[in-house]
Amino acid sequence: MLTISCVYTIRGRTEFRIKNLFLSLGSFKVLALTFLFVIIYSSSVLSAKAETYESTSILGSTVDSQFNTPYGIAVDSSGNIYVADTGNYRIQKFSSDGKFLLSWGSQGLADNQFGSPVGVTVDQSGNVYVVDANNHRIQKFTSEGVFLDKWGEIGSGEGQFYYPQAIAVDSSGYIYVVDFANHRIQKFTKEGQYLTAWGSEGSAAGQFSYPQGIIVHKDSLYIGDFGNNRIQKYSSSGQFLLQWGENGTENGQFQYPHGLAVDSQGKIYVADSGNNRIQKFDENGTFIDKWGIKGSGKGQFDRPVGVAVDTAGNVYVVETNSNRVQKFSLKPSEEPTVLTLLIYVLAVAALAIVIVAAGFVIKKRYKKKLK
Repeated sequence: MLTISCVYTIRGRTEFRIKNLFLSLGSFKVLALTFLFVIIYSSSVLSAKAETYESTSILGSTVDSQFNTPYGIAVDSSGNIYVADTGNYRIQKFSSDGKFLLSWGSQGLADNQFGSPVGVTVDQSGNVYVVDANNHRIQKFTSEGVFLDKWGEIGSGEGQFYYPQAIAVDSSGYIYVVDFANHRIQKFTKEGQYLTAWGSEGSAAGQFSYPQGIIVHKDSLYIGDFGNNRIQKYSSSGQFLLQWGENGTENGQFQYPHGLAVDSQGKIYVADSGNNRIQKFDENGTFIDKWGIKGSGKGQFDRPVGVAVDTAGNVYVVETNSNRVQKFSLKPSEEPTVLTLLIYVLAVAALAIVIVAAGFVIKKRYKKKLK
């Protein structure tokens, strides 16, 4: 920027004296400020780490581990993966590296049989809970598939279900079941004894329209409100806390949210099935990240409905239309090298020198004109 001052002389002639702002500051001050900017910027570049999720493996590609419209997924503390293989009426178990270990279940009404296994979770003791939707019940197994217990029947009373969809267990062993067609959440003891329920059909806070997914984080519950295209957060006793989301394709919007997961840092993952993507939020619903588009390639989705996160931060996504599970690993993007930063510093320093030199030239030219 330049300042112009007009000085009237005795001869009535006007002189224009140009004072360059850079020179008024002093050339050394300009250089010092420039280098300070470079240091601050370089530090911010070094500290910033852009994160991307990379598809690293796929379950469901071998004969033993094939799926038929899979839905729910869970990961235990050892990294073992449990998949609700809905169309095959069974649960499949895999090791943390994706190796098939075992499966159990068949179609039917007896113990260890399923009408439609859709949801699955694991408690801290390694017990596996399966939501048997078409039989309107919950079944409990050991980690090896040995039947332990069951409860529930069709209905709208206490402890009854109408096509339940998802299940979660908190650190105290309390069990929460998404009672889909009854538009409510039911809470049970670890033995399956009914404790309480909340919710009704509607779009107001505390109401649901065919809820789907559920997760527990600390003392809070997050529920995927499928028909209302939103996520609702509750206390473990059923007190409404907050909500976010609406129908749409933008960040933080949903088209039929299904499964939910939470990582060790409290970040929430939502299977945004109609938008064929995963969205990531903080525990208050602030959008963080997203990935996925419609397709059958790696990193693409065809109706993602289930999601789980292991202790290492790997994300598992169930695609019911593609009959597979994709594993995603967090991959930090490449950071700038020391050479890159050095070149940047030198370039900015050269620019500062050019600016200072230009200031000297301007001053010299206008001194000649004003003589």
